Amino acid sequence: MKTKFLLSTVLVLTVVLAACAPAAAAPTQKATVPTSRPPATQPATAPTTAPKTTPTTIPTTIPTQKPASTATGATPTEAPFATPTTGPALINDIIVKDQDLKSGTVLVSMVDALKPGWVAVFTDEKDQPGKLLGYAAIPAGTSSDVSVTVDSKSATSKMIAMLLVDAGTIGTFEYPGLDVAVKNADINSNVMAIFSKVKASAQ
Repeated sequence: MKTKFLLSTVLVLTVVLAACAPAAAAPTQKATVPTSRPPATQPATAPTTAPKTTPTTIPTTIPTQKPASTATGATPTEAPFATPTTGPALINDIIVKDQDLKSGTVLVSMVDALKPGWVAVFTDEKDQPGKLLGYAAIPAGTSSDVSVTVDSKSATSKMIAMLLVDAGTIGTFEYPGLDVAVKNADINSNVMAIFSKVKASAQ
Protein backbone atom coordinates (compact mmCIF):
# COMPACT_ATOMS: atom_id res chain seq x y z
CA MET A 1 0.00 0.00 0.00
CA LYS A 2 2.86 2.33 0.93
CA THR A 3 4.59 1.40 -2.25
CA LYS A 4 1.69 2.52 -4.45
CA PHE A 5 1.48 5.76 -2.53
CA LEU A 6 5.14 6.51 -3.07
CA LEU A 7 4.89 5.74 -6.77
CA SER A 8 1.91 8.01 -7.07
CA THR A 9 3.73 10.78 -5.23
CA VAL A 10 6.80 10.45 -7.43
CA LEU A 11 4.65 10.49 -10.54
CA VAL A 12 2.84 13.65 -9.40
CA LEU A 13 6.12 15.36 -8.58
CA THR A 14 7.49 14.37 -11.94
CA VAL A 15 4.52 15.82 -13.74
CA VAL A 16 4.66 19.01 -11.62
CA LEU A 17 8.37 19.39 -12.26
CA ALA A 18 7.90 18.79 -15.96
CA ALA A 19 5.20 21.44 -16.10
CA CYS A 20 7.29 23.97 -14.22
CA ALA A 21 10.42 23.34 -16.20
CA PRO A 22 11.12 26.22 -18.70
CA ALA A 23 10.25 25.45 -22.24
CA ALA A 24 13.24 24.52 -24.31
CA ALA A 25 14.31 27.42 -26.41
CA ALA A 26 13.83 26.94 -30.05
CA PRO A 27 17.11 26.34 -31.76
CA THR A 28 18.35 29.51 -33.30
CA GLN A 29 19.27 29.28 -36.93
CA LYS A 30 22.55 30.78 -37.79
CA ALA A 31 22.47 33.18 -40.64
CA THR A 32 24.29 31.67 -43.54
CA VAL A 33 27.01 33.97 -44.80
CA PRO A 34 27.62 33.48 -48.48
CA THR A 35 31.12 32.27 -49.12
CA SER A 36 31.56 34.33 -52.26
CA ARG A 37 30.74 37.99 -52.59
CA PRO A 38 28.50 38.94 -55.44
CA PRO A 39 30.39 40.88 -58.08
CA ALA A 40 30.37 44.52 -57.27
CA THR A 41 28.47 46.41 -59.90
CA GLN A 42 30.53 49.32 -61.10
CA PRO A 43 28.59 52.34 -62.20
CA ALA A 44 28.44 52.46 -65.95
CA THR A 45 30.42 55.41 -67.22
CA ALA A 46 29.02 57.04 -70.27
CA PRO A 47 31.73 57.24 -73.00
CA THR A 48 32.94 60.74 -73.34
CA THR A 49 32.75 61.92 -76.92
CA ALA A 50 35.44 64.31 -78.00
CA PRO A 51 34.02 67.57 -79.27
CA LYS A 52 33.97 67.75 -83.04
CA THR A 53 36.62 70.01 -84.39
CA THR A 54 36.13 71.86 -87.61
CA PRO A 55 39.18 71.30 -89.87
CA THR A 56 41.04 74.47 -90.75
CA THR A 57 40.69 75.11 -94.45
CA ILE A 58 43.89 76.13 -96.18
CA PRO A 59 43.31 78.62 -98.99
CA THR A 60 44.07 77.13 -102.40
CA THR A 61 44.94 80.44 -103.95
CA ILE A 62 48.18 82.13 -103.10
CA PRO A 63 47.56 85.70 -102.10
CA THR A 64 49.04 88.07 -104.54
CA GLN A 65 51.54 90.57 -103.32
CA LYS A 66 50.70 94.17 -103.77
CA PRO A 67 52.98 95.85 -106.28
CA ALA A 68 55.51 98.17 -104.84
CA SER A 69 54.43 101.75 -104.57
CA THR A 70 55.63 104.16 -107.19
CA ALA A 71 57.74 107.19 -106.42
CA THR A 72 54.60 109.29 -105.97
CA GLY A 73 53.21 106.85 -103.44
CA ALA A 74 50.41 105.61 -105.72
CA THR A 75 50.06 101.88 -106.28
CA PRO A 76 49.56 100.95 -109.95
CA THR A 77 46.48 98.83 -110.60
CA GLU A 78 48.08 96.85 -113.38
CA ALA A 79 51.73 96.05 -114.09
CA PRO A 80 52.84 97.29 -117.51
CA PHE A 81 54.28 94.84 -120.02
CA ALA A 82 58.05 94.84 -120.11
CA THR A 83 59.53 96.30 -123.28
CA PRO A 84 61.98 93.81 -124.83
CA THR A 85 65.51 95.13 -124.90
CA THR A 86 68.60 94.05 -126.76
CA GLY A 87 70.68 91.69 -124.67
CA PRO A 88 72.85 88.58 -124.85
CA ALA A 89 71.24 85.63 -126.60
CA LEU A 90 71.32 82.09 -125.25
CA ILE A 91 70.37 80.40 -128.53
CA ASN A 92 70.06 81.23 -132.22
CA ASP A 93 66.43 81.82 -133.15
CA ILE A 94 64.22 83.86 -135.46
CA ILE A 95 60.49 84.72 -135.30
CA VAL A 96 58.44 86.34 -138.08
CA LYS A 97 54.66 86.65 -138.58
CA ASP A 98 52.49 86.50 -141.69
CA GLN A 99 52.25 90.01 -143.21
CA ASP A 100 51.65 92.09 -146.28
CA LEU A 101 54.47 93.70 -148.27
CA LYS A 102 52.70 96.99 -148.90
CA SER A 103 55.69 98.98 -147.64
CA GLY A 104 58.22 96.82 -149.50
CA THR A 105 59.68 95.58 -146.22
CA VAL A 106 59.44 92.47 -144.08
CA LEU A 107 59.25 93.00 -140.33
CA VAL A 108 61.04 90.26 -138.38
CA SER A 109 59.56 90.15 -134.88
CA MET A 110 62.63 88.85 -133.06
CA VAL A 111 66.13 87.56 -133.78
CA ASP A 112 68.43 85.83 -131.29
CA ALA A 113 72.00 85.58 -132.54
CA LEU A 114 75.06 84.34 -130.70
CA LYS A 115 77.30 86.15 -133.23
CA PRO A 116 76.82 89.19 -135.49
CA GLY A 117 75.23 88.32 -138.81
CA TRP A 118 72.38 88.92 -141.20
CA VAL A 119 68.66 88.31 -141.53
CA ALA A 120 68.04 87.34 -145.16
CA VAL A 121 64.60 86.91 -146.75
CA PHE A 122 64.13 84.35 -149.54
CA THR A 123 61.34 83.00 -151.67
CA ASP A 124 60.09 79.60 -150.49
CA GLU A 125 61.04 76.60 -152.63
CA LYS A 126 59.39 73.59 -151.01
CA ASP A 127 60.27 74.82 -147.50
CA GLN A 128 63.82 75.67 -148.53
CA PRO A 129 65.30 79.12 -149.33
CA GLY A 130 65.05 80.07 -153.00
CA LYS A 131 65.70 83.50 -154.50
CA LEU A 132 67.20 86.16 -152.26
CA LEU A 133 64.75 89.06 -151.76
CA GLY A 134 66.67 91.22 -149.26
CA TYR A 135 68.78 91.26 -146.10
CA ALA A 136 69.61 93.35 -143.01
CA ALA A 137 72.53 93.30 -140.57
CA ILE A 138 71.91 92.28 -136.95
CA PRO A 139 74.27 92.39 -133.94
CA ALA A 140 74.97 89.57 -131.52
CA GLY A 141 72.21 89.31 -128.93
CA THR A 142 68.45 89.76 -129.10
CA SER A 143 66.98 92.19 -131.62
CA SER A 144 63.30 93.09 -131.98
CA ASP A 145 61.33 94.39 -135.00
CA VAL A 146 64.10 94.07 -137.57
CA SER A 147 63.03 95.70 -140.85
CA VAL A 148 64.31 94.03 -144.04
CA THR A 149 63.86 95.80 -147.40
CA VAL A 150 62.82 93.23 -150.02
CA ASP A 151 62.02 92.97 -153.72
CA SER A 152 58.24 92.80 -153.29
CA LYS A 153 57.67 92.10 -157.03
CA SER A 154 59.54 88.81 -156.74
CA ALA A 155 57.89 87.84 -153.47
CA THR A 156 55.96 84.58 -153.39
CA SER A 157 52.94 83.58 -151.32
CA LYS A 158 55.30 81.90 -148.83
CA MET A 159 58.73 83.24 -147.89
CA ILE A 160 61.59 82.33 -145.56
CA ALA A 161 63.53 84.54 -143.15
CA MET A 162 66.90 82.94 -142.38
CA LEU A 163 69.75 83.79 -140.01
CA LEU A 164 73.26 84.05 -141.52
CA VAL A 165 76.55 84.52 -139.71
CA ASP A 166 78.93 87.32 -140.78
CA ALA A 167 81.93 85.03 -141.22
CA GLY A 168 83.75 86.81 -144.07
CA THR A 169 84.62 90.48 -144.22
CA ILE A 170 82.82 92.03 -141.26
CA GLY A 171 80.00 94.26 -142.42
CA THR A 172 80.01 92.90 -145.99
CA PHE A 173 77.17 90.63 -147.10
CA GLU A 174 78.77 87.57 -148.71
CA TYR A 175 76.02 85.10 -149.49
CA PRO A 176 76.36 82.71 -151.10
CA GLY A 177 79.94 82.53 -149.96
CA LEU A 178 81.60 82.95 -146.56
CA ASP A 179 78.42 84.15 -144.84
CA VAL A 180 76.56 80.90 -144.33
CA ALA A 181 73.30 79.87 -142.69
CA VAL A 182 73.43 79.41 -138.91
CA LYS A 183 72.62 75.85 -137.88
CA ASN A 184 70.50 74.63 -134.99
CA ALA A 185 72.89 72.70 -132.77
CA ASP A 186 70.37 70.04 -131.76
CA ILE A 187 68.81 69.16 -135.14
CA ASN A 188 71.54 70.48 -137.53
CA SER A 189 69.11 72.49 -139.62
CA ASN A 190 69.07 76.11 -140.72
CA VAL A 191 67.78 78.69 -138.23
CA MET A 192 64.86 80.08 -140.25
CA ALA A 193 61.15 80.85 -140.14
CA ILE A 194 58.56 80.36 -142.91
CA PHE A 195 55.83 82.98 -143.22
CA SER A 196 53.10 83.91 -145.68
CA LYS A 197 52.31 87.04 -147.62
CA VAL A 198 48.83 88.29 -146.82
CA LYS A 199 46.72 90.92 -148.48
CA ALA A 200 46.80 94.37 -146.99
CA SER A 201 43.70 95.16 -145.00
CA ALA A 202 41.29 97.60 -146.68
CA GLN A 203 41.63 101.14 -145.34
